[in-house]
Amino acid sequence: MADDEAKKEKKARQAADAKIAWAEYEANHAAVEKNTERLRALRLAKEAREAAEPKPAKVSRSRKK
Repeated sequence: MADDEAKKEKKARQAADAKIAWAEYEANHAAVEKNTERLRALRLAKEAREAAEPKPAKVSRSRKK
């Protein structure tokens, strides 16, 4: 009887640990997704800014020999 209770207690601890680990995994995944979205928005804003700016004319410098 005591052996069965010990096994049940061990399984309950493992289930609790698994639940905590899964919650940590999901929290980390959500943080990565949030950061990815932030970085994507920054990149798109930068690209839009750069596209709106006039490009400087290329200066041709010829060398005299």
